[in-house]
Amino acid sequence: MSSTIFELYKVLESKVFSILKDSNKLQNIVNNYVGKVYEVASITKKAHVIAVDSSFLEIHYTTYLRSIISIAGLCSYKKPLIMIKISPLIGNELADEAKALEYKIANKLLSEINDEENLVIILIDGLLSSGSYRCLRELKRLLSNAKSRNCVVLAHTKYCTEYRYINNTLSIDENLIIYLIMKKYREVTSSERPLFMMPKITYVKGIEEKVGITYVQYRVNSLPILIEYLPHNSPYISESICTISRLCNSEFFSGYPLPLYIVDKLCKITLNDVEFIKFLVNKLTPPLTLHTNFKYFLKHF
Repeated sequence: MSSTIFELYKVLESKVFSILKDSNKLQNIVNNYVGKVYEVASITKKAHVIAVDSSFLEIHYTTYLRSIISIAGLCSYKKPLIMIKISPLIGNELADEAKALEYKIANKLLSEINDEENLVIILIDGLLSSGSYRCLRELKRLLSNAKSRNCVVLAHTKYCTEYRYINNTLSIDENLIIYLIMKKYREVTSSERPLFMMPKITYVKGIEEKVGITYVQYRVNSLPILIEYLPHNSPYISESICTISRLCNSEFFSGYPLPLYIVDKLCKITLNDVEFIKFLVNKLTPPLTLHTNFKYFLKHF
């Protein structure tokens, strides 16, 4: 019994030593990076804001197996655009198809804006570097169109599991470390303005592009969000963040952009939607024409 307690003590001792060691490392990182925190610039231009998101669900009902994809797009001064599509794809292919359609909707909304004087900001949920060939092909089209029109693309990631900004081996999520850095900055400066980290440029293989990355804290005490953007947008990043911060100024949204929150809710597939689809499966006949009619109906829903 005593030997077991001794072994347990040794394990706990090593854990405490590791925690203390990580604590010292963390403190050094906070001190070293606090000088890389910036406050946003003031707004000088009006802006059009585009936001897109998607959701999908596999439906298994008797012998019927299909997937439903829902995409929502939002653009300033316009009604939301919602697209529903039935797809035979499942698994990872389904997720890639949903993301590809999301980028396609963003491109469509961008093409409908005829305003060269004001800023256009496109908000995307997720990393620019994720997805398959089809997904990345649509993303490249969107980015190419955005670059030709000098639009700002901001890809938001709330939960990034890998270290993208800080090079270290701490077993702490990167956004929590950034939160401590920004907290330290606010303690020193007493600032309550939106903050972002000094941008870093990295190359992304999938889209064959250089991408800027930074962390943004739209509101005081909110968890910083990882943002990817195109380097040609650099002169407008600070102002764009300030513009979007005006759409995060509520306790309810926890520092996340309101347009992305809205499209996330609009594209959600509910249990009522699933029951409605099952009802259609039961009613549409004959079986041989089910898929064609079903797809046509939802496409024009």
